[in-house]
Amino acid sequence: MSKQRKTVGDKIISLLGSEKPTRVFLYLQPKEIKYPREDNVLVNVVIEHPLRPITRLSDKRKPGNVINVNTFDEEKPTFSIILEQDGFADIEACADSPLNLTLYEQPIRDDVSQISSESRSSQKLQGKPKAQGYLDLFPYFTKKRIMHNAYVFLYPLDSSDDKITCTMLWDIYSLMPLLKRVNLSNILFITFTSIYNIDGTFLNDYQKLSASLSLRINSSNGKERNDKIFICKYTGFKKETIIEQTKFYKWENMKDPGRNNGNSLAICSKTNFDIHKIFGNVFCSEYFDFNFWSIDVNNDYALVCNSLHRFALTEQMHISLEQYLANGPSEIIVDVFDESEPDNILLQGVIDLSIFMYPNVTACSFAVDLKRPSFLRRSSMPSSPISPGRKQASPVSPGRRRSSASPKRKQSEKNLVKPIFALIKICAQVSITNPPINGFALFDINSKKVNMTRDIYNGCGSVKTGDPKIPLKELQCAESYRQFDDNILQLKKLITEGKLTAEDGKQRFYETRDMCNRILPLIACDFNVRYPTNANTEFTDLMTTVFRELMNRSYQLINLKCENLLLNSPITSSSLKDQFSTSSMLGFYMFIYNLELEEYNSARDYIQIALQEQDQEGRAFINICKIYLDYIRNKKNPEIENQCENDLLIALRNLCEIEQPKLAVGWMLLYCLYKKHNYQPGISYSRWRYENLITEGSFLEIQYLPRSLWEIFNDFKPFVKTVKAKNLWKGINLLLKLGLYDFAQRVYYEIIDDLTAAERYILNANFKLITKELENFPIVNKLPVDKVPNSAELDAFVNLANGNIEYVRNPYDSSWIQYYASILSIEDLEDTFHFQLGVLRYASKMLAEKEFEMAIRALDYASDSHGHGLVKSVMKAKALYYLGRLKEAELCLAGGTNYNVFLPNVWAGLALINLRLGENYKALECWKYARSDPRFLIDEEILAELSKVDSDDIHLYVDIPPASN
Repeated sequence: MSKQRKTVGDKIISLLGSEKPTRVFLYLQPKEIKYPREDNVLVNVVIEHPLRPITRLSDKRKPGNVINVNTFDEEKPTFSIILEQDGFADIEACADSPLNLTLYEQPIRDDVSQISSESRSSQKLQGKPKAQGYLDLFPYFTKKRIMHNAYVFLYPLDSSDDKITCTMLWDIYSLMPLLKRVNLSNILFITFTSIYNIDGTFLNDYQKLSASLSLRINSSNGKERNDKIFICKYTGFKKETIIEQTKFYKWENMKDPGRNNGNSLAICSKTNFDIHKIFGNVFCSEYFDFNFWSIDVNNDYALVCNSLHRFALTEQMHISLEQYLANGPSEIIVDVFDESEPDNILLQGVIDLSIFMYPNVTACSFAVDLKRPSFLRRSSMPSSPISPGRKQASPVSPGRRRSSASPKRKQSEKNLVKPIFALIKICAQVSITNPPINGFALFDINSKKVNMTRDIYNGCGSVKTGDPKIPLKELQCAESYRQFDDNILQLKKLITEGKLTAEDGKQRFYETRDMCNRILPLIACDFNVRYPTNANTEFTDLMTTVFRELMNRSYQLINLKCENLLLNSPITSSSLKDQFSTSSMLGFYMFIYNLELEEYNSARDYIQIALQEQDQEGRAFINICKIYLDYIRNKKNPEIENQCENDLLIALRNLCEIEQPKLAVGWMLLYCLYKKHNYQPGISYSRWRYENLITEGSFLEIQYLPRSLWEIFNDFKPFVKTVKAKNLWKGINLLLKLGLYDFAQRVYYEIIDDLTAAERYILNANFKLITKELENFPIVNKLPVDKVPNSAELDAFVNLANGNIEYVRNPYDSSWIQYYASILSIEDLEDTFHFQLGVLRYASKMLAEKEFEMAIRALDYASDSHGHGLVKSVMKAKALYYLGRLKEAELCLAGGTNYNVFLPNVWAGLALINLRLGENYKALECWKYARSDPRFLIDEEILAELSKVDSDDIHLYVDIPPASN
């Protein structure tokens, strides 16, 4: 590291310019010291600042920065520190370096009477440092004169001295303001937490590690291009197991190896962190997998720093910083080196600052991948469990073995790449993109019981996503309905389990009262709004309405949750619609169905219905579906087609930042939109949001949905390797299930480069098929799939895609048959259900062409999953019947009666087969079932086969078979 390097301070001073400074005295007067000292101990408090001298105001010659606690009540000294008014060097010094207060103890010798007080004072530093604290001077840089008192606690430097407690009360004042023209408009904190996944050799060889941060800005100005400006440095890294580190951030400039204060509360910035959330809400490199799950906080070592620097920005600096970041890619370079060889960079990483140019972003934690220079071999293998990189677990009995290791760790850790990385947090009090604010808004020194450092730092970093102005009454009412539904289901459960009976008066009393508490909010938020009342009679009528509607709702709810016990009852689409037309779940399924079939007007009708009538689980996706419907409508309107992208951006930002900030798929769409228009701050911010929602396990999905149209056509899932592709495929899969194909295709284009040629072809074909854009799609018969592990599966999916396309283009042509037939010849397929549509289409075509053996072969290949065994049974029985294999046909068709669905044609077919087999009684019984409901007509093909049976061969006398014992 060169001594000639530029620093941020140099850059700032060049911005501010120079003017003859005015000196201001900041007075520091201790008013009270409480410390339980012993009589034979000399106690001194030493006042120090690393960058500014301390002066004692006294007529006598005494040490300028020492308070003698033994004689404090008599002396009551006053100190001063000389600062330049509007001097940024002083602002910078006090912002990053608090005033140190160190307490020393020294035993008084027996011959103390022979030593003068001056001599005793000169020996003050021979004592042992026992406690330390600090006084933060930065909040006093205001445009007003200061008069304030502050309590300061001095904490023991040795954790074993837990009884040592020193409290000081200070008066702090100035006769002139410290600022006159300069406006402080922002505060920045940069915190270096730890370095992870360092191997054992590195831990042991480099004990005096330091890390520096420098700003590199790619400016259009030739002189400043790739200029590297030093920001700050971190020292005092310690090798510790992650769980055993201190849980607070420290002032970097207060670290003192001589006093060994690294783990003391003396230098604590009064900001704590949760050790189990250190990897939460972290911004990672897009294509880099840090494998946070593989880190064992109980046993893995880290190089722990947990130190912060604080920087003040003036109004002019705030504006200049925003301009610098807006001019192009801006980065912070992280260099890790040994103090003895500062020019020898051991590890280096980069922080992309573009995320801070997104509106209202004030804080971000970065996972910085640290790479070694090429001359140092960086092992891709992790440290072994007993290497210095991980604490060796002590032997324990099987009953006390740790259970924190996940199965994924046990399966994958042996071959896992564990990259070296650091966690660095950058936090601004005010967003860089916001206008500079007045310094008085940052801190108010006149507030009672305010702690400057804690309040400033804790207020820093909250992501402000806007103030939602959407009324919450609808959502609160929906929540009340949900609680009512839950209560009804709980009552049903108690009754069916026998835990609530008519005789159990006490339990019934509690449940009745609980039900009343659920109904009253519904009356307030819904019924009173729909039916306002002004008289007692009107209220009585209202109660009748409440009873009728809630009874009907409860009845439908219980029927929906219970299984249909009426087996073999006729079920048709019309009867289903009549029976469940008020079912919120069925309504949502029909809504998705309409989206898939592009019946957008019908889909829009569902959005217009009342919130409480919508399906509860599907409610989370109604907003994004509405955005999709608006986007499709605008896209098809030539008058507003040009502005549909802008309208989509506005709608998605409102959805993600205000309405549903935890909807990961919304952030993915916003990411794709920003990527399309190359808006780097938006790209970084939206990716940060959706990645952390997935990491936290907050990716919203619908648990139970009917098989989607996409899955029916071609349920292909690519083998994605990168973190980006894995995350985005989750969103693609959800959008496809919802029928939002244009949105899914947008996200798909972001992962297309990560796929193989065969995977791209399969997915491109399916998107063209589902969006009806097959006119110019070229069919490819052979793709390079031989050298991949899942070559058989890819080959089958390619044939399925080709067959689907040819079938849709011309279902009456025979060109699609060859592709479906090819699937049957592919071996080593783990799950044939993926190809069910093609196999069944092929079997149906073979039946129509009377190629019954080929049809049977295809049906034997088909899967029985998802209730498809019924279809297979009927089709195969038909093929066997025409081949004259009647016994096999009977057994096969009889399997179609095991699905709790009444199908008259199945029973009629059994009657036909038994009649031809001479089983007249069985034929008659089957025919009775087939004609049990005359509203259902028998298939013409079965009637035609019945007409072919010669009546002379049928015995009219039917013997009832004897009952079996």
